[in-house]
Amino acid sequence: MYKKEGDRSYKKEPELKEYYVHPILRTFLENSGNYQLLTDALKKPSLQTKELVDQAFKEFYSEMRLVKYISSLIHYSSIDFDRKQRKIRNKAQLILDQPLSEDKENTAIKDLIPAANSEPSSLLEEDCNTLEDLATTSALYNSIRSLTEKERSVLTWHFIHGLTDTEIARKTGVSQQAVTKTKRNALKKLKRQLQAM
Repeated sequence: MYKKEGDRSYKKEPELKEYYVHPILRTFLENSGNYQLLTDALKKPSLQTKELVDQAFKEFYSEMRLVKYISSLIHYSSIDFDRKQRKIRNKAQLILDQPLSEDKENTAIKDLIPAANSEPSSLLEEDCNTLEDLATTSALYNSIRSLTEKERSVLTWHFIHGLTDTEIARKTGVSQQAVTKTKRNALKKLKRQLQAM
């Protein structure tokens, strides 16, 4: 936009000393075209040269104000965006990252899940036919046992056999919505019971 071309200072041109005091004027004069307009206006003062300098400065100043406005807009928009994202992350934590209870701040639901290096296929090869077989802690085992037979059945079909809600609905003869509702209620019940422990 406005490129610097050499060091022009009031030491070389004493009549420009007053113009280099203000940073905006200094930036304006860094453009060789603007610098030439000003020196011409000072050497040959006339209404036309004065108007040319005024017009060039008005355009420059308008552009600088626009750049400043856009820069501020970007800066504050990014702050607002960051604030909103942080609020969302804190408000809607992942279920597995939430603490089990208020007194057990260090224990999260994800801590009850088997380690990442345990392959699901290796767990199933060990004759895991029920959810209870997959329970890694007594708390999880007891929570699973407290579910109704229907809830355990839906979770078993979903998590052990990998069926979708629609496939479970076909196998059990109920609607897909009923399977989804049963699964959701069972997971909520498990979560409540694990948080209470």
